[in-house]
Amino acid sequence: QPLVLELIEVPCPVCQCEKFDVRGSGIDFEYLSCSNRFRFVQCAHCATVYLSPRPRRQDSATIYPTNYYAFSADSKERHNPVSQWAWDRLEKRRMHLIQSLLGEQTRTVLDLGCGAGRLLSILRQFGHPKWRLVGVDIGASG
Repeated sequence: QPLVLELIEVPCPVCQCEKFDVRGSGIDFEYLSCSNRFRFVQCAHCATVYLSPRPRRQDSATIYPTNYYAFSADSKERHNPVSQWAWDRLEKRRMHLIQSLLGEQTRTVLDLGCGAGRLLSILRQFGHPKWRLVGVDIGASG
């Protein structure tokens, strides 16, 4: 039976507003680290999209195991070709969604938990040149 993590509700990390709209949800389909369903919400005040509820910090090692792709020497490619194919399709869909949401205006994109920066590299390659891209990650040793 898969592990169920204790999740905590959090306010918007930018403005601390506690009102939001649910934008999507999903499970950890790639690593199956737990059976929780994660929810992506958008702040009603500043429009930041974030995860809430989210795992506790002490559960980071469960969510990001040592074989997590961003911690491997070759972080841009998965070793399973089926997983790589699925990931590439998801990245393409995500890129189209990000472009439709951000438009061609000057924007700052902050990728919290960016790993080796794969999403930021994709955004730099295919996104709008007016976008300012910033990534933060605590790394495998967290």
